[in-house]
Amino acid sequence: MEMMKVYWIGVMIKVYAFMIIAVILVCVIALIGTLLVGKEVSTKQKQYEVEGSTLNDEIARSHEYETKSLKTNVSNL
Repeated sequence: MEMMKVYWIGVMIKVYAFMIIAVILVCVIALIGTLLVGKEVSTKQKQYEVEGSTLNDEIARSHEYETKSLKTNVSNL
């Protein structure tokens, strides 16, 4: 009986260790994805500043974003 308890404790420790490693891995992947998307957005923003966009350009971009954001954001991920 005691041997079985020790066995299950060992199994549970392995399961918890695997879960912790999986969570850390998912967090690292999410952080890298966030940084890549942020870098892309920052590059676009700098491009708009260099071009000297007008209010009408900003409204057009806003409308385009609202209509196409799902396709764009999913492909970035």
